[in-house]
Amino acid sequence: MKKMLVVLLTAILAMSTLCASPSSAATNKNIVEQQVTVIINGKYISFKDPIINNAGTILLPMRDFYEAIGAQVNWNPTAKVATSERNGQVVELTINSKTAVVNGTKAQMLVAPMIYKDRTYIPMRFVSENSDGEVYWNQANKVVEVILNEQIHDGQSPGAGEEAPEVNIPIIPDVKPLK
Repeated sequence: MKKMLVVLLTAILAMSTLCASPSSAATNKNIVEQQVTVIINGKYISFKDPIINNAGTILLPMRDFYEAIGAQVNWNPTAKVATSERNGQVVELTINSKTAVVNGTKAQMLVAPMIYKDRTYIPMRFVSENSDGEVYWNQANKVVEVILNEQIHDGQSPGAGEEAPEVNIPIIPDVKPLK
């Protein structure tokens, strides 16, 4: 009888542990996205390394993404800090930290940059928007479009008699994802 009670309690404990684990693991799990299409200024971009989804935030391989948007990038392996510069915007990201530095000011991100299979991954929306760009997401088709300001500027508003540049909001097409 004592033996049966020990087996029953062990089974209950094991089942409660198994039931609790999946929900907590699912919230922190990185998912490799197979069907996300990335378009930057109208050009379809493919990446050598996988695209990661972390809690609904798309992370892209750092160097490939920075090259695609024309940013200069510097990697400090000791501090694990990636610094990019594009159109006068400087963005510093530290691996596993949700705090970034944009033009010398701290800013919070939803998801921290990370290393996956020896590659640095960065949150695409945060970096795009802080590199003088706009991001549009089509959930149904898993298409993300980034529209970058191609004009180099000093961060100042247009002066008297000058017009602000026109912003074209894209209509994301129903496209088949890149494979």
